[in-house]
Amino acid sequence: MEIVSQTGETIMQLTKSAVRTQDMVIHNRKSVQNITEEGEKLQEMIKEIKTITEDFTKTVAETNASMEIQVEGVNSIAQNATQLASEAKHLNRIVKRFRDGKDIF
Repeated sequence: MEIVSQTGETIMQLTKSAVRTQDMVIHNRKSVQNITEEGEKLQEMIKEIKTITEDFTKTVAETNASMEIQVEGVNSIAQNATQLASEAKHLNRIVKRFRDGKDIF
């Protein structure tokens, strides 16, 4: 009888262990599923960050190109202003000679 009793206890312990193992497997599956879902969300966030970064880089490049064009325009205006100032001085000298009654040429 004692052997039957011990065998019964052993079977009950094995059953409890099997139930605990099954619970752990279920818990692990849920954990893996959660980790997988979080990984997919993280991957989506990384894609969005990459898109934002690419858009930002494109905007910076366009802004840089626009600024270069504006700088060229400002330089052209500065050159024209310098040339106009020189021509204005020359015209002033001609007007002064004309007023003074001197030979213009």
